[in-house]
Amino acid sequence: MQKPEVFGKYLLIERVSVGGMAEVFKAMAVVISGFQKVLAIKRVLPHVAEDAEFIRMFVDEANIAGQLHHANIVQIYDLGAIGESYFIAMEYVEGRDLRAVYDRVKKTRQPIPIHMAAFVAAQMLAGLDHAHRKTDGALRPLNIVHRDVSPPNVLLSYMGDVKLIDFGIAKAAKKISKTQAGVLKGKFGYMSPEQVRGMPVDGRSDLFSVGIILHEMLAGHRLFVGESDFATLEKVRGMPIEPPGRINSGVPPELDAIVMRALERDVARRYPSASEMLHDLQRYLYAQTPVFAEANLAAWMREQFPEEMEKSRARMLEIEQLDLSLLGIDVAELQKASVRSLITPTVLAKIRPDREEPIVLPGQTTPVPARKPEPTPTPGGKRPTTSVVAAPLPPPKVETIADAEGTPVKRVSTFPTALAAALLAVLLAIAASGFVWLGQVDDKTHRLGTNGQSGSIVFQANQPDATVKEKGQVVCLTPCKIVDFPAGEHEVVFEKSGYLSDRARFKLSPAGQARVVGRLFQPGTVPAVLLVQSEPPGATVTIDGRPASSPTPAAIAGVMAGMPLAVKVTLDGFKDEIRSVTLDKEEFRTESVLLTPLSPSVRVRSEPEGAKVILDGKDTGRTTPTRLDALEAGKAYALRLAKEGFAAATVDVTAQAEKEELVDVALTSLAPKPAVPANRAESEERAPADAGYLSVFTEPRAKIYIDGRYTGQMSPTMKIKLPPGTHELKLINPEFNLHEVTTVTIKAGQTAKFSKRFTTE
Repeated sequence: MQKPEVFGKYLLIERVSVGGMAEVFKAMAVVISGFQKVLAIKRVLPHVAEDAEFIRMFVDEANIAGQLHHANIVQIYDLGAIGESYFIAMEYVEGRDLRAVYDRVKKTRQPIPIHMAAFVAAQMLAGLDHAHRKTDGALRPLNIVHRDVSPPNVLLSYMGDVKLIDFGIAKAAKKISKTQAGVLKGKFGYMSPEQVRGMPVDGRSDLFSVGIILHEMLAGHRLFVGESDFATLEKVRGMPIEPPGRINSGVPPELDAIVMRALERDVARRYPSASEMLHDLQRYLYAQTPVFAEANLAAWMREQFPEEMEKSRARMLEIEQLDLSLLGIDVAELQKASVRSLITPTVLAKIRPDREEPIVLPGQTTPVPARKPEPTPTPGGKRPTTSVVAAPLPPPKVETIADAEGTPVKRVSTFPTALAAALLAVLLAIAASGFVWLGQVDDKTHRLGTNGQSGSIVFQANQPDATVKEKGQVVCLTPCKIVDFPAGEHEVVFEKSGYLSDRARFKLSPAGQARVVGRLFQPGTVPAVLLVQSEPPGATVTIDGRPASSPTPAAIAGVMAGMPLAVKVTLDGFKDEIRSVTLDKEEFRTESVLLTPLSPSVRVRSEPEGAKVILDGKDTGRTTPTRLDALEAGKAYALRLAKEGFAAATVDVTAQAEKEELVDVALTSLAPKPAVPANRAESEERAPADAGYLSVFTEPRAKIYIDGRYTGQMSPTMKIKLPPGTHELKLINPEFNLHEVTTVTIKAGQTAKFSKRFTTE
């Protein structure tokens, strides 16, 4: 090991990395004689330190970041200057950043496990949630935004920890990026659309970045990457985004829904807070068996980086055995070294949801144009022309609801003393006057959206004394009734210490009544899972008025057991199907729904797809697959399918009242059949017209293998094309220790079905 460099009171052991703004060292601090602390020193490069404005911003942002104390954020120990060298001393993490993880899985061609991707994203969100909610000593929000949530700033330790670095430094780094090409190189693909356009940013900008990273971990490749920085920025602004599940068939619909909501370009449709996105990811993770945790991540890191871990361990042993006196280093003098501290004792809440400057690329003379944010349309379709100013609404009246025996619900505070005192004051105000303030609400939105009208609402939860919040403000403690609640669309969060939070969206009509029930359960428990299937698929599912994250087939995890659930399945052109379902604890239940069309209809499919659909000699303008609606009951129709290169097929079909007929046609190719090698398997000699189909429905879901080959699909699936004959069907789900092998017989022109519920204990 080379002789350490003396840097003030620190010893720089080795340089770990260097970028356009700073260099990072593994360092050592001798706190007291005989005690050495390993840490990281980030030292600003000399040419960057000449920029006084950058240094001011660097110090301000680092001071704010230094107030963050969370397991998922790298801790800042010191901020100062030694001579003209500015530095940050911070926690040293033995591990690799996410960019190195990307490189490793690309090299080994072993994808990041799906549960691990969700776990890493959840840990990132836990750190971001702490930062976004941080307040100063006067409880004023600091409005901290990371601004650079990207793979190099996400550290994965060999012990299974996930930590974020460089909070707020991106704002300072952006200052020097105008004069130093390449400083932000590689960062553009992780910016939010509002960052790129120079619009105001808040914590939701970080959530878009998390969505990008989660998408990349699940899909296995970069999301926004172009041939140039400008091309990358344009993709961030407008490239259509496919759910990761379309690239990786193993990604479940509930994860797809989480990713796509985080990647909403419309900020208003994105997750409103890190805690809400974290809630959805936790619900998914806790529904898995076994639950992915730090130990699983540590094991994966050990498997992927064995040599790096061994080298790191050896270096740490060398550091521990350093004899500073033999190196000519005086420990006493080291401890007396002059370091100019730049830490301020108090940081005021001076940051507002600020406006990002438009991105200027190297070689550009003008920035990428920033689009002005469009004002929110009013219900009448007109857009307001004036800015909206927040003002408090008249306080809604709150009534305490009695329990089943008519006894008022007893409230027991489990909050810290200061918060409990504040909450007690609120409760006393409720008892004295029947009123509680909702907090600052957009006055313009209230007047335009509700016309000053209100309704009555009841908030309940399966756990007593749950806190109900809207837009971060406490509404009441459950159970409660509010008789003057503003009409319109709302989204509230139910919270209680020791339980996962629950979010509910609802719409209250003027002078209307509503009841919203929160479901809270403890981490590590799986109340129940409900899988809703429909024929035809693609229907919307709501559980007690709450929409599921994906259309049918929809898996809804975290369903509360022992309570009747109102399951509603809706699809355009069909009657709504409503059922009452009660699940047992930890039950996995499948509800299959056959939807009834509002009018006679025919669903038309063909193999191959894309055939023109002609009904009674008239071109419908549609191609397969499609559905023909509004047909006359009892009438016979001549249905003709035509596709270039294939023989046209005509089928007679009679429309039935309140029933959907299914027409499935295999078209015959007009091209001559190619010669087939003698050693080709019989299954490959079959012509397309001879094919049959297989539908597979299982609980739990499983990967589908046919004749030893993975089909790329997971159950449930409606249609797998196979040649006639007997085939081996293998179903695999390692998480549930499921490995089933059976045989299925396929007949030409027919669909065979395999359906089974497996025991998962």
